[in-house]
Order: sequence, then C-alpha cells, then structure tokens
Amino acid sequence: MPTGEKVSEEITDLVRWEKECIVEIWPGTGVFTKKIIEKSTDNTIICLEINKDFVDIMQRDYPEAYTYHDDASKLEKYISDHGFSWCNA
Repeated sequence: MPTGEKVSEEITDLVRWEKECIVEIWPGTGVFTKKIIEKSTDNTIICLEINKDFVDIMQRDYPEAYTYHDDASKLEKYISDHGFSWCNA
C-alpha cells in the first residue's frame, strides 16, 4: 500500500533541509519524492527503484530527481557519481 500524503508530509517535516545528497530507496510512485522536492532546495536527490514501471513513472513525473533502475547494493556508486562521499537516506 502506498504511503499516504499525510504521513509523507509529517515525516518530511522532521528533516533539516541543507544542501546535500538525499537518497530514497524504492520510491515507488513518488509520494515521498514529491515532498522532498517541495521542501528541499539545491539538493541532489537520488532514487533507486527495482520496479521498471515505477522508474518510468518517477522519471516522467519527477525529473528533478535522479531515478535509477537498480538496487541499494549500488548506492555508493551513484553517490560517488554525483560527487558526494555520503548522503542522507
């Protein structure tokens, strides 16, 4: 079941938004991604999703996020590819 709008709002309200790399593992259709984009500025958002249908949705609906069709075992590669040595997940 997808995460609801209210839950994603409450959770993203707890984040201190600073210029950094943010990683979302298995974003699905982007409920959290939408809130992250709305609340953050100048952040690099990397999403790793294993479901190709969801990757297509994410790339279409949230081009601000870098969404890759891959699993979390490759996380360090994508963080490094974007010029970071660490991230918030």
